[in-house]
Order: sequence, then C-alpha cells, then structure tokens
Amino acid sequence: MKQLILSLLISLISLTSFTQKQKTDNRFSGLDTELEKVLQTWKAAGFAVAVVEKDKIIYSKGFGYRDYENKIPVTPNTLFAIGSSSKAFTSGLLGILREEDKFALKIVEGFVIEFLEDKDGNIKEAKFIQPNGVFVAKKK
Repeated sequence: MKQLILSLLISLISLTSFTQKQKTDNRFSGLDTELEKVLQTWKAAGFAVAVVEKDKIIYSKGFGYRDYENKIPVTPNTLFAIGSSSKAFTSGLLGILREEDKFALKIVEGFVIEFLEDKDGNIKEAKFIQPNGVFVAKKK
C-alpha cells in the first residue's frame, strides 16, 4: 500500500512539474488571444494548433468546438478530416525538393500513373495525373 501511495505521489509531482515547465515558455505569450481572434474572425467552429521544436511538442491547444451543436470542445488530440489537402501538401513538397535540386520536374502529355524503382527498390521517378497531362518527378 505504501508503494502505491508513493508511486501516485511521484506521478503527481512529475505531472505538476511537467505542466509548470510548459507554462513557463514566454515565446507563446499572447498566442492564445490571437488564435481566439482567428476563431472569431473566420467564424470557424474550431481548430487545433501545435508547435514542434526538435521533435517535441512545445505548445498545443484546441480552440472552439469539434461538435458545435453539442458544444464538444476541440482538444490538442482532436482528429480532423483533411479531405484533399494531401494533394496540395504533396505538390508543395515536390516543389521544395525541386528548389533544393533533389528532383527534376517536367510536364508530359498523357494520363499514366507510374512509379519507377531502381534495383534496390527505391523510387527514382514518379508520374502523377494532372488535368492537362502527367506531372513527372525524377530523383537526381
């Protein structure tokens, strides 16, 4: 019984110190207020924000409601459907890779999806469907 109480006490102290550590980061002072303004300005039901630094989440908070009718709030762990956003992310990342000279991009006619691999199974070329042709990305 003593071990259980000691374990609970240590957990509580650890949790308290972790929470205090997160609140001492002054870089985000005023951020909550600004994000509440975004919520009001855009008349959004809700959204979540996370800031990552060196593979660690240093700020995360939900704003508004994930279910507006039932007043269920957004939390940092709320999952949102991203719809077709991944297409925009993919093309944006391919553009960044092109800028870094890691891919050569060109538009070709036709409608073919193809991933060409090298002998080790690494993708060396990818073709993506576009309304006016195929978007080709080649690894340099």
